[in-house]
Amino acid sequence: MMNSPAKFALTLAADKMRFGPHATMSEKLDGICGVWNGRVLATRSGRRINAPADFIAELPALPCIGELWCGRGTFQEVQSIVLRSEPEARLWRDVRFMVFEGAEGLRPCGRLGVVAQLPARGVREFAEGIIAKGGEGVVVRDGRSIFKIKLAHDEEATVIGHEPGKGRNAGRLGALIVRDKYGNTFKLGTGLTDATRNKPP
Repeated sequence: MMNSPAKFALTLAADKMRFGPHATMSEKLDGICGVWNGRVLATRSGRRINAPADFIAELPALPCIGELWCGRGTFQEVQSIVLRSEPEARLWRDVRFMVFEGAEGLRPCGRLGVVAQLPARGVREFAEGIIAKGGEGVVVRDGRSIFKIKLAHDEEATVIGHEPGKGRNAGRLGALIVRDKYGNTFKLGTGLTDATRNKPP
């Protein structure tokens, strides 16, 4: 049933924050963080990630940190793939390792990607653009400080459509398409429960 109210975040507090001249910003990818030491891939907590051999073969020789990611709005999907005790190569085909730390000199190739780091100017506009595309938010790195910028408060929006799911969510809801009171249209794909995906509003 369409045209039911849905909660989504609209504005953010980033416009009130001030960052140093060398600060950078990037999209906050909603995946599983992976720490690669050149031989073993693990979570930040040290839990080994059992990736297929062909995936490991695509990782760089030097240590780096990145996000195991299948795309916007696919956190539950990538979590179910990456944290399996026995990897399924078929499911890993859509997983990419998006490096955000230790990416110097790396070139994107195959399932290895690099998260673009941009000068932290116009953070609010950048974040709103990410959110409008179904992203989660923005990460700002300023020296040793890291700021995860999401949205400051919720407003009501109207559900005007559904986007079909892919991968784990095939056959059910992938994202809600909503419109706010200003006429802006957004996709909401993250934070949806299985119940909502199976029986969307």
